[in-house]
Amino acid sequence: MPKLVALPVRGYPDIYVNPTRVTLIRESGEAETLVEFEGDKREVIALPIEKVRTLIDQAMSTMATTSFGRSPR
Repeated sequence: MPKLVALPVRGYPDIYVNPTRVTLIRESGEAETLVEFEGDKREVIALPIEKVRTLIDQAMSTMATTSFGRSPR
């Protein structure tokens, strides 16, 4: 299971997102990103799109580890 990603929502506490539930990432402004999730939920994240993609990619990479927490050889 991937780890949850903490994403800052402008004016609210961070939201913790399961990256496998993300269906769309779109630039919403110079320093904001629109993220859509399963179930038609949307949030504007207070980070540039490159940073959001990096955080989600890092979380998804944890799925490549074995159930013992080690990378496959």
